[in-house]
Amino acid sequence: MNRRTSPHQPEWKRHLIATTVGRLAVWEGGTGSPVVLRHGIFFDHTMWASQADALAKSHHVILIDGPGHGESSDPGRGYTLADDAQATLDVFDYFGITAATVIGHSWGGMSAVRTALRAPERVKELALIDVPLEPSSPLGRVRYWMFKALVLLVGAPAWYGAQVAVAMFSAESRRDIPSLTTDLQRHLAAMPRLPLARAMDAVLVRPDHVLARLGELTQPVMVLAGEEDYVLTPKTREALARHVPHASIATMPGKHVLPLEQPAETLRRIQQFLAGDDH
Repeated sequence: MNRRTSPHQPEWKRHLIATTVGRLAVWEGGTGSPVVLRHGIFFDHTMWASQADALAKSHHVILIDGPGHGESSDPGRGYTLADDAQATLDVFDYFGITAATVIGHSWGGMSAVRTALRAPERVKELALIDVPLEPSSPLGRVRYWMFKALVLLVGAPAWYGAQVAVAMFSAESRRDIPSLTTDLQRHLAAMPRLPLARAMDAVLVRPDHVLARLGELTQPVMVLAGEEDYVLTPKTREALARHVPHASIATMPGKHVLPLEQPAETLRRIQQFLAGDDH
């Protein structure tokens, strides 16, 4: 997304920005109120390709590659979600952004929540797409630790990418858009082992608890999840309704990667949120 592909699309400019989690590759395009987009683990900024050009027609859009993903460097050490949240604020500072709408998918949303809790005055709106709001069970974390150990040992071969695709995409999505699986397999196989393992550690193995702090969120919040995803459990819905009664919560067909499984509808929901139609 570093160049314009037609006269009707925005020109994207690439930056390398020093942050608390290393040098991050960041793309900016468009003018208007700032919108920051953060992707989920195992992906990079290109997962927003179906939404970014449209959003940049009316907003200053910032796309961030997470540490060790896409064209961002590995920080050379372990890091936490809190560190990653601070990195978003480092990007704000680089561009002179006082406040922005922050939109995050999965890991990107986990980071976005913590950015909003760290600096609420700088996150004017918060959109969370397929975002886990509480850590996995102890058994689930052990399972993720084993996956991390596997990645350190052998990387992420095609068979592992196929298993990840089953967790990420609904059966219907995998059938109708087979490139979702093959692209993910190719992307994972190309990722260096240590940066990938560090991200898995921060995001999957040892994320901190923030569910009880959601009551501190006062800005407009949109929560969107796939109907087959695990993130909006009854317990999580109940906690959201209790702690963030002003949040809009919705599901739509798909599993864990709605920006790729339902690109047009995800864009429509984001545009509706940005227009203030649901808050």
